[in-house]
Amino acid sequence: MIPDRARDQFVYPGQLVAARAPVVIKTILGSCIAVVLMDRKAGVLGLCHYLLDRPSGSGHPGYKYGIHAIPALIREMQLFGATISDLEAQIFGGANLSHQLALFHQDIGKSNAALAHQFMKEYGIRVTHEDTGGTAGRNIRVNSDGYQVSNQTIERQDGSGGISRTGVQNITPPTSASVLIVDDSQTARAVIERALARNPAIKIAGTASDAFDARDKIVRLKPDVLLLDIEMPRLNGVDFLEKLMEYHPMPVIMVSSLNPDGRAARRALELGAIEFVQKPSQYDPAQLRDLSETLPQKILAAAASRGKLKSARPSHAGSPSSDKVSRPETRQIATRQRHGSAVDLICVSGNVGSLGSLESLLAGLEDDSPPVVLAVSTISAIPAAFIEKVRDQTRLSIVLTDHPQVMGRGKVYFTDASHHAVVEPGPGGFLQIRPVPGTPVQGQRPSGDVLMISAAKTCPGSTCGIMLGGFGKDGVRGLSMISEAGGMTIVEDPATASFPHNLNSALEEGVAEKTTAAAEMAAAVFERRSGTGA
Repeated sequence: MIPDRARDQFVYPGQLVAARAPVVIKTILGSCIAVVLMDRKAGVLGLCHYLLDRPSGSGHPGYKYGIHAIPALIREMQLFGATISDLEAQIFGGANLSHQLALFHQDIGKSNAALAHQFMKEYGIRVTHEDTGGTAGRNIRVNSDGYQVSNQTIERQDGSGGISRTGVQNITPPTSASVLIVDDSQTARAVIERALARNPAIKIAGTASDAFDARDKIVRLKPDVLLLDIEMPRLNGVDFLEKLMEYHPMPVIMVSSLNPDGRAARRALELGAIEFVQKPSQYDPAQLRDLSETLPQKILAAAASRGKLKSARPSHAGSPSSDKVSRPETRQIATRQRHGSAVDLICVSGNVGSLGSLESLLAGLEDDSPPVVLAVSTISAIPAAFIEKVRDQTRLSIVLTDHPQVMGRGKVYFTDASHHAVVEPGPGGFLQIRPVPGTPVQGQRPSGDVLMISAAKTCPGSTCGIMLGGFGKDGVRGLSMISEAGGMTIVEDPATASFPHNLNSALEEGVAEKTTAAAEMAAAVFERRSGTGA
C-alpha cells in the first residue's frame, strides 16, 4: 500500500514539520531530542528533531541545533494558525548510546533535553509529558486523531544494524567479505587478485574463466560478492548477469575494459549490477593503487546490500502518475530560513547505480535551470551512453566535460571518470567548470566532496547540493559546507534509493534540508528559486 504522504510525514535529523490535522508525524531518536508541539484548538501539530543543543562556533543556523530548531518550529506552528498560549509540549530522546556520544560529549542527551525545557519555560508552553535519557532509542509517532503520541523503545543492537546516535538506521558494512572473480583473461584475474590480496578484509573465494565455470563455483563456494567481467566469450557478462539475477540474485560488481560497450554497461545496471570498476593495467602502478584502495570498499558495501537486492530501481523519469501519488497537496515540511531564494548552481553527487534517479531528477528540471554539474562515480563508457539515453527525456542539454568551460543555464555538465570537477569563477564573472586529475576521494572519482566544496566556496548561499544513492560517505562533507554557507541541500529518500549507504551518512550528520524521492527534487528546487517554499 502506498502511504498518503500528505498525511504521513517522517522527520529526519536536522528537520522539522508543522502541519494541520489530519496528519501523522514520525521520527526515530537516539541521543537526539524531538520536541512535539500541539494546539488542539487550532488542529496543528509539529515536531523538530535536533542533534545538538547549539553550534560550537560560528556558522549558518541550521535545524540540527536545538537553539535554532525550537524557535523555528514555534514560528511554523503559528503560521499554521496555532496560538502560543494554547500550545502544549512533549519531549523525547536524549538516550546515552555509549561510545557514539564520544563524538561530542558525554552529556549531550542531558544538554539537549535541558535546552528544550529552557525554551518551553521562556515561551510559557506547558510540558505535558517527557521521556528522555536511558540507553535505548525511541520510535515516535504523533497522530492528530486523538492527539496521541506513541513512543516505542528500540533496544541498542550489536552494530550490525539498529540505530545510530541520531536515530538513522545503521547500515554497517561487514568486516569481511568473500568474492569470486570471473574474467576470461588470466592476466586480469591475477591483477585483481594482487590488488585485493593487500586487504585482509577481503577473502578471494576463487576465480572462474567464464560464465559456465562461474555458475558452478557460485553454488559450491557461496561467495558474498561476484566480480564479473562485462565482455567474455561463449556467454558475455551481461547475459550471464540476467540469468543470475533471475535464479540466484546476489551482489555483482561489473569489471569493465578500457573501451567497454556503453549500452551493455547500462543494461547491466538495469539488471541489478551494483557497481562498475575499470579493469586496471598491470603496467600502471597508479591504476593498481587506486584499485587496491577503492575495490575492497566497494566489495564490503556490496556485501552489505545482499538483503536489499529485491528492491526495485527508482522509477524512470517523467512518470506523471507516480508524481501525483507521492507529492503532498500542501507543503508541510518547513525548511531552513534563508537569506535569499537564489539558486545559481546545482551540484549532484552519487554512484553509478543511481543513474535511474538521475534520469528522474533531470526530467523534472526546466530549460531555464541553473547549470547542473554531476559528480557521479562511473566508468568511461557510461556517460556517453547515459547522455544518448536521456537526450529525449529532458529539456536540458547534457555536455560531457573534458576541458574548462564557462557554464550556462539549461545545461548539464557530466565529468568523465578519470577526473574530478571543480567550480570556480570564470571569464566575465560567469561560473566555470574545470576537470582536474586526481586520485579517488572516499573511493569515488569524480568526487561529490571535491565538487561541492568548490561550489560552496565559489557560490556561498546560492548552491543547491543534491545527493543521490551510493556507497560510503562521499558528498557528506560537501553537503555540510553548502549547508553552512547557507545553500540548499537535498538528499534522496533512502526508501526510494537503490543504495542508501551515503544517504544515511548524510542524514545522520543532519545536513539534509529536504529528503525526498528523485522525481520530486526538481519541484523542491523550483520552490526555492521562486520563493514559494516554507
